[in-house]
Amino acid sequence: MRILPKLKIAQKLPLTLMGSALVVGLGIGIAAYSIGLQTVDQQRQESFDASVHSATDQVADYFKNVSIDLTQHADWPDTFTQIDNMMQIWNQQKTSNLDPQKSLQFSYINNKNAKPQWERIGVDSVGAMGGQYDGQHKRFHPAWRTVVEQRAYDDILLFSGDGILIYSAQKNEDFGTDFSKGSGNPLSEGPLGKLVAQAMTLPRDEIAFADFSVYQPAGRPEAFMAAPVYKDDKPAGVLVYELSAAVISSKIDSIRGLGQSGEAMIVGPDQLMRTQSRFSEENNVLVTSVRSDIIGAAIAGETTTGVVPELRGQRMMAMAAPVEFKGVNWAVVALETEDEVFAPVTAMRNAMVGIGGALLLIAAIGGLLFSRSVTKPITGLTGAMKALAEGDLEVEVEGGGRHDEIGEMARTVAVFRENALKVTTMTEEERAGSERRRVERTTMMQALQQAFGEVVDAAVKGDFSRRVEAEFPDRELNVIAASINNLVETVDRGLGETGRVLSA
Repeated sequence: MRILPKLKIAQKLPLTLMGSALVVGLGIGIAAYSIGLQTVDQQRQESFDASVHSATDQVADYFKNVSIDLTQHADWPDTFTQIDNMMQIWNQQKTSNLDPQKSLQFSYINNKNAKPQWERIGVDSVGAMGGQYDGQHKRFHPAWRTVVEQRAYDDILLFSGDGILIYSAQKNEDFGTDFSKGSGNPLSEGPLGKLVAQAMTLPRDEIAFADFSVYQPAGRPEAFMAAPVYKDDKPAGVLVYELSAAVISSKIDSIRGLGQSGEAMIVGPDQLMRTQSRFSEENNVLVTSVRSDIIGAAIAGETTTGVVPELRGQRMMAMAAPVEFKGVNWAVVALETEDEVFAPVTAMRNAMVGIGGALLLIAAIGGLLFSRSVTKPITGLTGAMKALAEGDLEVEVEGGGRHDEIGEMARTVAVFRENALKVTTMTEEERAGSERRRVERTTMMQALQQAFGEVVDAAVKGDFSRRVEAEFPDRELNVIAASINNLVETVDRGLGETGRVLSA
C-alpha cells in the first residue's frame, strides 16, 4: 500500500481499474466455483444414492428368488426320492466290495468316451456302463438341467444325509466324493463341506449361504446356497445351488445413472471384488482389491461416501452401502472417476479463467485509455499553472469547454491568467488610484471600528442611547453602520418593554 501514493495518477488509474476488476472477478469466480462444486456434489450424491440402492435391491431380489426356488425344490418329493434311490445303489456297490465313487466318475467323467466338462450336463444317460445309477440319472437329470439353464446356476448338487455328493448336474471332479467331516477329503473342510454340515442342522425351509471362494473342482469362484431335504421330520440330505459371480455381475451392470467411467460392484469383507468389472477383460472376482475406509464402514452396516484412492489406475469417488444375506456381509459400491465427477466444474473453471483473462485485458486497455483522457488535460493544466507562476502570461489554457471538474479547473486557471493580464495592462496612474482607494477604505474601516467600539462600550454600561453617527462615502460601510444602530435600538426597545411588564 506504500507504493501506491508514490505513483503518478497516470499509473494509479489503470492499476486501480485493473485491481477492481480483478477483485470483482475473483469474488464472482470463487462464488460460482463454490456453487458449482456444491451442485456437482449434490448431483453426485443423488446419482450414487440411486445406483447403490438399485444395486442393493437387485442383489436382495436375486437372493430372494434363489431362496424361494431352492426351498421349493428341497421340498419337492422327487428330490428326496432321488437321493434315497441313488444312495441305495451306492450302498449296494459298497456291499459288493465296489468303489462307488470310482465307478461313478469312470462312467460319467473318466472313460475314453466321456464328454468334456462343459458338455457333461447335456448327457442324460451313459448306457449300461452307468448301471442301475444311470437309470435314476436318466429319470431325474433332465429336470435339473432345465433348472440350471433357466435359472443360470453353475451347478445343482445333491448330498446324502452322511455327506456323499450323490448327484451333480455338471459332473465336475467333486462328483461322488465324500464331504463328511473326517473323510479325508480336503473339500470337506472347505466352504462347501462346512455349508453341507450346517444345512443338515437347519429346520425345514431354512437355508444357509457360503460366500464366494475359489472352488477348485469348478475352476472358478463360486458361492453356494443350501437347504435341507427332509423325510418326514428328519433331514435326509442337502440340496445345493452353485451360484456364479457372472449372474450377479450382469444384474449389477444393468444399473444406469452413473457416468461413462462409473460402475457398481460388490466388495466382500476382505475388500476383494465379488463381481466382474465391465472395464476389465481379466477376472476380477476374488482378485481385484478395492481398498477404502468406506468399504469397512459399509461392511459394518453404514452407508458412506468417500474416495477409493486407486482403482483401474485412477482415483475414484464412491458411495458404499451394506447388503447382508445369511450372515454374509458385503458392500455395494457405486463409483466414478474423480476426473469425470468434477469435469463440469473443471470446464467451468477453465472457461472462467479464459473469460476473466479477456475481461481483465479489456479492463486494462479501458483503464489506460480512461487514464489518458484524465491525466493528459491535468498535465496540461499543471504545465499552464507552472508557466503562469513563472510569469508566462502567453501560455494557452486548454479544457475550458469541458463540463466536468477538469473544465472547472481550466476555467479557474483562465481567470487567474486574465487577472494577471489585467494587472500588467494597468497604467501608473491606475495603479496609484488603486492604492489611494485602498488607503481611503482602510481609514473608513478604522473610523467605523472606533464608532462601533464606543457604542458597544456604552451598551455594556447600560447606556443604549449611543449611535454610530459617522457617514462614509462607501455604501457597504454605511450599511454596516446602520445595521449596528438597528441592533442597539432593538435591544433598548426590548429592555424597555420588559421593564414595563415587570412594573405592572
